[in-house]
Amino acid sequence: MKPQDRSPNIRRQWLIAAAAVAGVAIVAVMLWRSEAPGPSEKTSIAAAPASPALPPPRFAPAPTEPTVVPPEAVTPGKVAACRACEEKNRGGLCAKNMGCSGLQGDDLTLCENLRSCLRAHPACNTTNPALCYCGDAKGLECVKNPKGPCAQEALAATKTTDLLESAERYFRPEFPSGRASQVSACHIRACKDECVGLQL
Repeated sequence: MKPQDRSPNIRRQWLIAAAAVAGVAIVAVMLWRSEAPGPSEKTSIAAAPASPALPPPRFAPAPTEPTVVPPEAVTPGKVAACRACEEKNRGGLCAKNMGCSGLQGDDLTLCENLRSCLRAHPACNTTNPALCYCGDAKGLECVKNPKGPCAQEALAATKTTDLLESAERYFRPEFPSGRASQVSACHIRACKDECVGLQL
């Protein structure tokens, strides 16, 4: 091969190398932008960086003033409609073994304590039960130091002193915490019209 025949190959190799470098740079910029926090991130376990220890469902962010039905407007008919919706969706959009009924002893007490706390804080019970665990702590900060108004009840109901394990158990119905929090999750996911705002 003559020396002059090599030049097109060399130029082609340089072009391929330059394209590869440019491609890597573009991918790096895209990854950097995807990791940067966006304006839509809210206080929620679901907003944490992807982690196998934090698998709760996604919910709408908390409004400034959650809509709550006045106690005098919570009629037996509305309660019955909510319960019927729960049962209709149990095992589907709602956890099969949500709720404190069926538990006994300490587990029943732990579940009811957390359920009562969730009901007492409308933002948790009508938009995202994770708010009662995390409060204003975001992402991994919530795992290290949960600041929600029901954090103590939640930590007790997860039945562990390990904060990472507690965050992972909060929505798991195998534990009293999940039995309580999944009721709110059910109302938000499947029974908004029938249950949200009733604080049941």
